[in-house]
Amino acid sequence: MNETEETFGYLTFPKVKPEKVIGDFLESKLNDRILKKYPEWDLPRIDPKVNLVAVSRDLYQAELRLSEKKIEASGRRKYLADEWKKLELEQEKFKKTFYDFDRMIEENAIKTRRAMTKKKEQVLFRAKTEDEINRLEVGYAHLAKVKEQMEVQVKEHGIYENYLWTVVKSKPDEFRNPHDVFNKFGTLDEARTALAEQLNASVIQTENVKDKLERQIIEQNTTLTGLNNKVAALQIRYRIAKEHSQKWDDIVHGIQEQLRNKYEELLSVKRICWSIYNNMCKHRRVEASLAHNDFEQQLLYIKKFLVTLKNTINYAQNTLETGVNSVVVEKPKSPLVHKYK
Repeated sequence: MNETEETFGYLTFPKVKPEKVIGDFLESKLNDRILKKYPEWDLPRIDPKVNLVAVSRDLYQAELRLSEKKIEASGRRKYLADEWKKLELEQEKFKKTFYDFDRMIEENAIKTRRAMTKKKEQVLFRAKTEDEINRLEVGYAHLAKVKEQMEVQVKEHGIYENYLWTVVKSKPDEFRNPHDVFNKFGTLDEARTALAEQLNASVIQTENVKDKLERQIIEQNTTLTGLNNKVAALQIRYRIAKEHSQKWDDIVHGIQEQLRNKYEELLSVKRICWSIYNNMCKHRRVEASLAHNDFEQQLLYIKKFLVTLKNTINYAQNTLETGVNSVVVEKPKSPLVHKYK
């Protein structure tokens, strides 16, 4: 830190405005770039050793400058590190101060809100208290007025007290003071009220029973109506089902009749087929080899016989058409005839 302060202690800055000295600065930089020509007798000899010595001298000077720069850089780095630590400490202090200030602001805001709320509550309580005081004053004035009215009423109803004492004196065995008269009157009034309530309850119960009976009658009538409707609907469905049943019975009967007729026709066809088959076998002087119930084979045999007969007839007709009028010679038999013998 001391080295850094010593390094930067000698620096001074001119108190002239920069725009006035910029020309001198640029001129000095331009002069540095201008090649300087030395006289011929002052030039070094062209020799590699001389160049090596010059380069070595330049290297040495560069190393010196580099070491100086490193020392200067290390000192500056240390200085900057210390400054950075100071800045970090200042930053932490500032953050803490900011947090404390923010917390203080929040606490003040909370306290302010609490004070405002308390103030509003006090104002409301004061207003409520004043209203209560006014209400109590009004109530007190009303009670005082009622007291005056009651005193007037007591004075006006003194005759009734005298009447009650007269009643007590007239019946000393039953009443001892006017309160007994009031008690008896209260008892009678309670009895009257109880009897009236009981009568009303009986009337209400009777009306409820009546309403219940009416509802039951209505429900039963509704139920009976619904049942009658269901019975009518069932009767209609029964009639429709009966008509459908009769219709299908007729259809089934007709189908049975048709089946019976078809069966009879089938039996008659089978009999006819069997008869034709036997006649064909007799005509051909062949023994019947098929069973009586083998209807398909009988039909096939008849068909084959008819085909053979047709071919024979065609052959005979063709022979007659060729004009052969000679004596009838025994006609050669068709291959199909030999086949079905």
